[in-house]
Amino acid sequence: MDDNDCKTLAIHSDLMEEYKLCQAKASNLSDNIWKTASFFSIGSLAGIFSLTKDTPLWLMPIATLFALSVLFTWWRFAQRWWSIEHTLYLRMRHIERELGLKTNLYIKYLTDTLSVSDKKNSAEKPSDFHLSNDIMAELDFLGKAEGYEFRGLQPMTKFIVVANFAAWITFFLIQIVPHINKVCNAFTTCDVTASRMAIMLIYFLSILAYGVLQWKKEK
Repeated sequence: MDDNDCKTLAIHSDLMEEYKLCQAKASNLSDNIWKTASFFSIGSLAGIFSLTKDTPLWLMPIATLFALSVLFTWWRFAQRWWSIEHTLYLRMRHIERELGLKTNLYIKYLTDTLSVSDKKNSAEKPSDFHLSNDIMAELDFLGKAEGYEFRGLQPMTKFIVVANFAAWITFFLIQIVPHINKVCNAFTTCDVTASRMAIMLIYFLSILAYGVLQWKKEK
């Protein structure tokens, strides 16, 4: 084995170590997003339930604005983690091309093929994946299979944030209905229960419509 072979083996070994490091970091970032998303969702529900009884009116807007600001801050962190994660996956694909690996190239090819937005925003062309026609045909067949999910983490976390935002706004509106009712009674008859039910119905229908639109968006 000559010096060039030794250098090539050393480079490949270093690239493989970098690949494993990127893989571990990407997995850790994904875990962070899901764990914190679960934490904030449970925290939002706990906050809403804890404020439903004997809470002064003046505290409602403060609590709601605070909760919304925390959710927005978390969303910015999640966006940053997601950006780093995709950078790591890009580096992994570069290493895969260098070493002849295919795992993330398969996933990226399917994502670009099935997702309209990802295809438009991707700097990688089909020829960059270095896949044979037979492999691309198999991947296309897999992508068309019922139940294959190409959407990533970001749309799901976005839905969680929107649902939480809407929940806090709905909670605030429901809590101030009795006070609005006192003003309304000076002009007409207002039913507090009916008003609250209407607000809840609007909330659930809005979230359902948003979820369906997000689900159908990329198809």
